[in-house]
Amino acid sequence: MNLISSGVLVIVISALLLSLNNLRGKEHFLIDGDGDDWALSEKNHEDSAGDSGVSGIDFGGLWIANDENYVYLRLEVGAEISLQIGNRLTLYLDSDANPETGKAVKELGLGAEMEWVFGQRKGHIFYEGKSRPVQHKEIGLVSSPSVTANEFEFALSRGVIADLGISLFSGPGFRLAFADESAGGDTLPDANNEASYTFNDISLPTIPNLSLDKRDSTHLRILSYNINSHLMEPHRVDAYRRIVQAVQPDIMIWEEVYGVSHSKSVDYITSRIFPKARGWYSAKAGGEEVLMLSSVPIKSFYSLGKSAAFLLDLTSRKGGQMLVVGLSLPCCNEHINRQREIDSITAFVREAKTPGGVIDIEPGTPIIYMGDANLVGPASQRISLKAGRIKNPAEFGEHHFPDWDNSTLIDLVPRHTHSRMAFTWYGDSFSPGRLDYVFYSDSVIDIGNRFVLFTPRIPKDILESQGLLAEDTNMGSHHLPIVADFILEKSVETQNP
Repeated sequence: MNLISSGVLVIVISALLLSLNNLRGKEHFLIDGDGDDWALSEKNHEDSAGDSGVSGIDFGGLWIANDENYVYLRLEVGAEISLQIGNRLTLYLDSDANPETGKAVKELGLGAEMEWVFGQRKGHIFYEGKSRPVQHKEIGLVSSPSVTANEFEFALSRGVIADLGISLFSGPGFRLAFADESAGGDTLPDANNEASYTFNDISLPTIPNLSLDKRDSTHLRILSYNINSHLMEPHRVDAYRRIVQAVQPDIMIWEEVYGVSHSKSVDYITSRIFPKARGWYSAKAGGEEVLMLSSVPIKSFYSLGKSAAFLLDLTSRKGGQMLVVGLSLPCCNEHINRQREIDSITAFVREAKTPGGVIDIEPGTPIIYMGDANLVGPASQRISLKAGRIKNPAEFGEHHFPDWDNSTLIDLVPRHTHSRMAFTWYGDSFSPGRLDYVFYSDSVIDIGNRFVLFTPRIPKDILESQGLLAEDTNMGSHHLPIVADFILEKSVETQNP
């Protein structure tokens, strides 16, 4: 082989590897609030810097992708904001790329078929010379993260809006603009520029579907489910039974089991929802009444504000213990109370790892936080929970890395079994968000399968094989079931695909 052909071969191989890397990056990006997995996707538009208004929003990069079901967007906003409250960030969508149809947005050269005001969580559709309000569920809007950030990810459905019989996207492509409608606010694109996109249904590989099964029977499966006080409502029991029977957990954490005694709630679950759990161990604690049912003994349990901690005996599995914090942090705008509870949890774990406290755990005990974290405020609270950063050291003591190797816990970020989504809450007032979390000490345990169960997006044949119905998770709660399988014997090389 001569030098020229060798050089050509190297170039071809390099191009092929680059192509494969690009495919791999695109295949695995999720709408989970972390834009790093878009790194290999081509940026669609870069807005000029230094033209923010009073809000501080200064648009940067815009990425756009699509598959057959959704349009996906990643947007840099240049300031840490809460997306769904307290801003005037507006999306104008010219879905047919025709400035003569829809609402005229002259300064941006668009004819918008839809506008959506994120801080007000409302929008309008413009069609056939008419206008009507639209809700996030009608357009399939998903946004992430739910905490404050300086960039966000979105998804918009390419499906039909039911009562109108039309799709939000009616042509081979579309134009769009983002505008900060506060005083002196920035726009993307700037005047006399254009942000457009042409559909390419083969450019984004299908994301692999996830099985509901364990990868190995020895893995310890934990199900967390916030049922919003609905446990004993008769019209929901069949959905709960199908969900739990499909998941087959070893441990169940139920949050917000209000108004039902410990014994009555356990009897209801073990007789009507999961008869396999008869004879299991159980405990209920915390201000939001966190209930655990476990196939392994519960040695002790503790209330941590609205959340609760459970110390498990793993003798029947591998020996030793496991400390599980069932999260049920204060909701909504209770940011101060939420931080206090995060501080309390960190202090509890610090003392549990220090001999002589209320609870002493053995060195190397796996530590897991799992449940409804309600992280909808400052991004610092997610970091605080994960990394043990205490906000009020005068009351709760010094910072403490929760993992045994003096590092942060891992934020697992399970995704839906059959889509790129990672949201765990699906309600009416806000667009879907990731409120339920799994954090774990990866220095001592590994992870097997993990997923969020959202039955409306699971294919019919899979639903039938698992004994599920498409409406089950919508019937159960605004929160979705989250599942994680823990490998109790730490491998030499951790592999978390």
